[in-house]
Amino acid sequence: MDKHNIFRWSHVRLNLPGRKGYIPHLPWVSKVRDGDGRLACDLVCYVDDLRSSGNSWSKARSASRAIGSKLNWLGIQEATRKRRDPCQDPGPWAWSLVVIDPGKSVMLSVTHERWIKTKEIIGWIQEEINTSDTIEFKTLERHQGFLIYMSCTYNVLTPYLKGIHLTLDSWRPWQKDDGWKMTMSKIQAALAEKGSEDQELLRSGGKPPERVKWVPRLKDDIRASSMFTDTKEPPNRVVRPNKSATVVYSFGDASGSGFGSSFKIGEEIRYLNGQWNEDHGSKSSNYRELANLVYSLEIA
Repeated sequence: MDKHNIFRWSHVRLNLPGRKGYIPHLPWVSKVRDGDGRLACDLVCYVDDLRSSGNSWSKARSASRAIGSKLNWLGIQEATRKRRDPCQDPGPWAWSLVVIDPGKSVMLSVTHERWIKTKEIIGWIQEEINTSDTIEFKTLERHQGFLIYMSCTYNVLTPYLKGIHLTLDSWRPWQKDDGWKMTMSKIQAALAEKGSEDQELLRSGGKPPERVKWVPRLKDDIRASSMFTDTKEPPNRVVRPNKSATVVYSFGDASGSGFGSSFKIGEEIRYLNGQWNEDHGSKSSNYRELANLVYSLEIA
C-alpha cells in the first residue's frame, strides 16, 4: 500500500469467463492499483530468469531497477548490461513468443526454427510409420519431450501426443494391442489361467528395446498433427481476444440415426437436422452429441 513502492496494489481483480462483465482481453486474475485502476507492476520467475512488467514503459523500467537493486543488496549479482529495455515483443521465454496486436489481441507463438523442427519430427514419425511396424525408441523419446514443450504453446497438440506415449510403453508387459495397459482384474485372470501367482510377472521394469511397435492410434495422431503444422510460418494462438460473443445452445439432440439443433441469432432462427452416415451412427452417444453441437456451431 506504500505509494513509494513500485509494486503497490490495492486489490485483486477477478475477470473470469462466465462472469457478468467479463472482458476477454484482460487477464483472468490481476493485481490492481487504487486510484487509477491500472495493473500493478509485477515480477515473474522461470527457473533463474526474471521478467518484470508494468503498465507503461517507465513503470516497467522502474520495476526492473527495483528488482536489480534488491538482488544486489542481497549479494546476488545483477549486471545492468544484461537487462533488456521494456518492450512488448521480448522474444522467446519458456518456449513461447508473446505477440501483441495493438488494440486487438494477445497471442502466443514460437520461433521459426522450432516450428521447422516440429514439422521435421512429425515428418520423421510419419516416415517410420510408412516403412515399418516398429519405430526407434530413443529417438521417439527425445522427440516426445520436444513436442510436449510445443504443446504448452499450442495446446491443440496435446491429445495427439497420446499415440506417442502409448507407443513408448508398448514394449511393457500386459499392454493390449491398442497400447493401453490391461486392467488388474484381467491381468489376475490371465495369471490364474496360466496357473501362476508369481508377482514378478506383474512388474514392468527392465530396459526398452531399440525399436518398439507403434500403436494403431499413432497413425491418426500424426496425421492430425501434420494437418495442424501444414503452414510455412508458426500460427498465432489467441490467448486474450479483443472481441467476444455469447453462444447459447438453444436446442439440440442426437440419436442413433439422426440429429437436430436450432439457434437464435438476433431475430433469426437457424436450424440443422439430418441423418447420420454409417460411420457416425456406429459411434458412441457421447460422440454423436458432441458432433451434433460442433457441426451446428460451424454452420450457424
